[in-house]
Amino acid sequence: MSAIMFRQTFFDDLKQTSDAAGVLGHGFTYAGHPVGAAVALEAIKIYDDIDLLGHVQRVARSFLAGCEALMDHPLVGEVRGIGLFCGIQLVQDKTNRALWDPALKVGTMVQDRAHERGLYLRSIPPDRISFMPPLIISEDEVAEATAILKAALDDVWAEVKGRV
Repeated sequence: MSAIMFRQTFFDDLKQTSDAAGVLGHGFTYAGHPVGAAVALEAIKIYDDIDLLGHVQRVARSFLAGCEALMDHPLVGEVRGIGLFCGIQLVQDKTNRALWDPALKVGTMVQDRAHERGLYLRSIPPDRISFMPPLIISEDEVAEATAILKAALDDVWAEVKGRV
């Protein structure tokens, strides 16, 4: 994995050049390097050795069931997921799935309450939570994570329910 940071002036120049060329004008020195490829192949071997795919398929059932149980929460309008990926829509009114005023940042509030309890998930403004635990998560950790998410939802609901 990698990331880059640069000044806005550099980004503006890069964007202008990329727009003119029709392609992002940036590359990495070691892109496609044999060492990186060897590491990727070893990672694939480890995934196979520990049956990561089988583990994900087994744990995903309880993960998705835990997420779907959140549909009973007054803030939750929809839960969708596959494998170890879950998207949760936050609503002001479950009957018509009316959304919250984006200025309230309800998704960010849920994200922050979860972070305070040690659970990393991501708010996707204005009204979604993206929940993607690590592929090696255990059944016990799934139960703990979904309990933390419910507690975060409860905290936020207590704070915003008077604004309905």
